[in-house]
Amino acid sequence: MVDHTGQVAQSWLLPGEVGTNEIVSRLDSSLRWEITVDDRQEITLYDTFDWQLWFQNLVFYRLDSTCILCDCNRFSSDESSNEPIASCEPLEQVPRFWWDWPEGGMRDELRGIIGLRALLPLTTLGVATHRAALRTEDDKTVTRLLFQRFVRVTERREQILGMCRVLPIRGYDRERGSIEENLARLGFPRIDTPPLQMILTQTGHRPQPWSSKPTTSISPELTAREATRRLASASLDICRDCEQGIIDDLDTEFLHDYRVSLRRVRSLLKLVKEVYPRNLTAQTISELSQFARQTNRLRDLDVFLIDREQHAEHVPGELAHCLDKMFGDLNAERDEQQHSVSSRLQSDAYRRSISQVQGVFAEAKWWPVTVNSHVPVASLANQLIPRRYRKICRMISRISTQSPDAQVHDVRLEAKKLRYLVEFFGTLYVPELVMPLTKRLKSIQRVLGTFNDLAVQQEFLRGYVYNQVAGQADSHELTLAVGSLVGILHQRQKAVRSELNAHLAEFADKNTKSMVQQLTDDRRLAA
Repeated sequence: MVDHTGQVAQSWLLPGEVGTNEIVSRLDSSLRWEITVDDRQEITLYDTFDWQLWFQNLVFYRLDSTCILCDCNRFSSDESSNEPIASCEPLEQVPRFWWDWPEGGMRDELRGIIGLRALLPLTTLGVATHRAALRTEDDKTVTRLLFQRFVRVTERREQILGMCRVLPIRGYDRERGSIEENLARLGFPRIDTPPLQMILTQTGHRPQPWSSKPTTSISPELTAREATRRLASASLDICRDCEQGIIDDLDTEFLHDYRVSLRRVRSLLKLVKEVYPRNLTAQTISELSQFARQTNRLRDLDVFLIDREQHAEHVPGELAHCLDKMFGDLNAERDEQQHSVSSRLQSDAYRRSISQVQGVFAEAKWWPVTVNSHVPVASLANQLIPRRYRKICRMISRISTQSPDAQVHDVRLEAKKLRYLVEFFGTLYVPELVMPLTKRLKSIQRVLGTFNDLAVQQEFLRGYVYNQVAGQADSHELTLAVGSLVGILHQRQKAVRSELNAHLAEFADKNTKSMVQQLTDDRRLAA
């Protein structure tokens, strides 16, 4: 830990059976010690499901009623030695999402760090703090010690971590050195691991990177069937990892990642044809489609409600309050859909079905030989990627400023399939060739995705008016408010459309074509 002086505050591990007074009495008897005891505090640690804070070297915790965000290396329940990035007090409950925080530094910081993820409680500990000051005869403080003991909040009060921090004071390095030597002499081990890591380990938490994208590596010599098996199994594992988060309704990203993973497997089976028997492939795709279809409405509601504040800002002030009725209706419907999806994911029928789908790939070697089952995966990838790119270029050549939205939507779907192919088979190629093409695919998908989202939101709102507003009391103003929002979204869509053709032209130009050719050259495969 770094002290407020800028110097390093060394920490030492304390056994549970040795008290503060006993330690102090054995350190230096030539000078006078003053010991103060703080009230016992309660501390709760938080992070997101995917440990976004931890992997950015940050920690969020609630200390009694105060919420603190700080650097992991500065983690301490001692406010005098802490330098928070942001803090907020007092709060009865810790908001899960950044948008639920009051205006201020904490809201701004969390928005950029956790995005749509929820802050989840990890563990709650009691903290007993003692402070000791070593003073000279003329009452000068030459060394400060901070004793902290973290215990589980249970009847047994089991100690998780006991530590002593020697807090530097400028001009008294010799006294500090003497205290540290005595601590070592007394047999107290020095702490080289961050205290926060020790606490998490002792409470059964092991931060691990998590990604919604499968990280399976495949090599050129694998058969197409074996490569498909590995890729599909990895994506299905991600699906299963997300189920409990959907059931508990922790945040909307669990459902999003679940659906993306299902789509990846469906796309893989559709793009890499004749790797499994046709009837088995068709049946598996049908099952996967059904899983996704049963969550469609919940996802539509999530997407719209996430942008609630932004939608409200777009409507003229005199009509903005009318949207409260709409958001209330949509929230109520979301609750119903969430309950329905949660029940379905916990049903025996669902668990049986998805286990059977997983079994298709687990038992891949037993299925009959097909046209592409034993083709080297590199050979197949080198055919599929250029073929998909050429198809997109043909579609782009037929796009004009007057083309219907559906035609643009088709290009988006094909671009997404191409990106999946590049991601599926990315480890076959050298990274220097994969990255530029991936970057260009992300760029065009971002523009096409924005265009499509705006179209979908307009359709969503028109559906709401048609199905729920007509015939209701005070429907006139609500219809005006929703119509105003539809108009604003339409104007935004037109603005995106004006930029779209330039992005499409860039994607179909000779530079991108060269990227694809170089990537799928047999001589460019990764070693």
